[in-house]
Amino acid sequence: MLSMRIKLDKELIEKDGVYNYDELLVYLQDTIETMGAETWVDDYNYLHCDVYDWLYHPPCDEMGQIYLWLRTIDWFGRYCLRWGLISDYDLEYRKIKNGVYTEDLLATERSCNPLFTRGKSREELESYKPVDYRKGIFE
Repeated sequence: MLSMRIKLDKELIEKDGVYNYDELLVYLQDTIETMGAETWVDDYNYLHCDVYDWLYHPPCDEMGQIYLWLRTIDWFGRYCLRWGLISDYDLEYRKIKNGVYTEDLLATERSCNPLFTRGKSREELESYKPVDYRKGIFE
């Protein structure tokens, strides 16, 4: 299975007053589901996007499409608080024997995508600590 965990900054969304937090979550869920993933929101307000592996159909096709779409959305870059990828398959679609592969996509985007640095102070960007999604994300 390939999975993304997304958390939006509810306080910043409400402070800016441009968007409604609940409407953004519904928009993300609806759009991501049309791309082939199952979505749900947990008790910690993380949006889970799961793509299950099918025989002869690698789940990375859908997840890649979702990733490419999310990294181009201006408001997503501003309000994204956590964004991680979790997989129990390696790049050749074989089961990983000792655990899972994880990547902090937010850390990656903050290093190369100006949409994810706009409106952030230098201190805020430098103090961000990438999340190891193997250890848990509920902080």
